[in-house]
Amino acid sequence: AQLQYERFKRQQHAVRNRRLLRRVLSSTAMEEDAVSMKGQLCQLLLQQQEVQRDTQRLKSELQEGQNRLREQEAELQRANNKASHAEHQLTQLSLKEASMLQCTVGKEHQRLKDGDIMQRQKLEAANHRAAELEVQLGRKEQLILDQKKLLEDSKARSRAELSACESSCLVLRRVVQTLQTETIHLYSQLHLDSHTHSRPQDVRPNGGSVALPAPHKPRPFSSSVGIINSGTLSSSPLSLAPCSSPLSLSPIDSPLAVGSFLEQRARQLFRPTNHSAEEEEEGEEDEVQSEGSILGQEAEETSPLTGSPQTPRAAPPRVAPPPVAPPPDLTLTVRQRRHELSIMDYDETQPDF
Repeated sequence: AQLQYERFKRQQHAVRNRRLLRRVLSSTAMEEDAVSMKGQLCQLLLQQQEVQRDTQRLKSELQEGQNRLREQEAELQRANNKASHAEHQLTQLSLKEASMLQCTVGKEHQRLKDGDIMQRQKLEAANHRAAELEVQLGRKEQLILDQKKLLEDSKARSRAELSACESSCLVLRRVVQTLQTETIHLYSQLHLDSHTHSRPQDVRPNGGSVALPAPHKPRPFSSSVGIINSGTLSSSPLSLAPCSSPLSLSPIDSPLAVGSFLEQRARQLFRPTNHSAEEEEEGEEDEVQSEGSILGQEAEETSPLTGSPQTPRAAPPRVAPPPVAPPPDLTLTVRQRRHELSIMDYDETQPDF
């Protein structure tokens, strides 16, 4: 039994040792585990702190990101609002532009339509005006042809009238030259009679006296035929044109007018003393009528060449007869008259027609 007891005791002691060993081992292991766990705990604490810092940083970053996101969302909202507003304005502008374009196109179409109508009217008016101008041009051409023909006829008629006037002028010049020659001849006879008679008696039977021609300035050449009627001087329709022919006469041979002052004074000087004033006037009228008939026949001969009748010219104003003066010395008067006749230049005083 002892042995068994001792064996039991040994067994119990071995179990207790084993148990203690296990406890020691387990405590050692637990201590080691505790140390390791402490190290791990420190590491985990450090890691936890790091994680917390990271978490805090991430939280702050998240907060910042959320803030940025909110800002971006607000900006996006504003952009969306702007986009919607711009789209709305664009829509309104598009509608307005379309309406304005439609109105402008309508006005332009109406303007072009009115312009087309106006251009058509102008074209019709221009065509009508062109037709009228063509008609007027034809009329003007016809009128120009008629005027040219009339001008040629007028030139021919004027040439004929000019030639007739030149011939009439030559005839009248010859007549006036003849009268001037006769007047000078009568003055020469008067000068010869003054030598034969001591004092000429030129007294009318009724007691009147005739004044001898007093010296005066040369009168201008008269272009018409004078007719003495009751002491007044009138002009004939026939007129003299200035002669430009090379056969022009000298001043002493230039023609005198029929019925001029020289002829009147010659008639008064050379009439018989026993003639009365009435007989003298009748004789002067007969001579003037005969000379007028001769000139009228010459004018009638030249008028067929002109092709148109001569129009009578207006009669000049009446010239009063010279005043009666006492008779001066006849010889001195004749000399003065010859001197006046020798210096007269009728060509210079002829009127220009």
